Amino acid sequence: MNSRNFHNKHLRAQVADPDRIAHGSNSHQNGNHPAFLGNLLVGLATPPMILAVIGSHTVTQSISAISQLSEDLLRGDRLPVLHFPTPPGSN
Repeated sequence: MNSRNFHNKHLRAQVADPDRIAHGSNSHQNGNHPAFLGNLLVGLATPPMILAVIGSHTVTQSISAISQLSEDLLRGDRLPVLHFPTPPGSN
């Protein structure tokens, strides 16, 4: 009976402590990481990911534009006509 009373008092002390409730209730003692650490990691990883997505989109459009320009440049109607000399006696 004494151990039950001790357990109940200990449980009430944990629940009644507003600092433990506000800071994630003894997360260090359980071996879990605090919640803010996960939020911090997500917050730090988000901007580079957004920049990577925007950058890859820009690179893709740039490569497509360069490809289109090179196709226009090398199209047959814009190339000069080359007159090759015929060797003598081939006529």
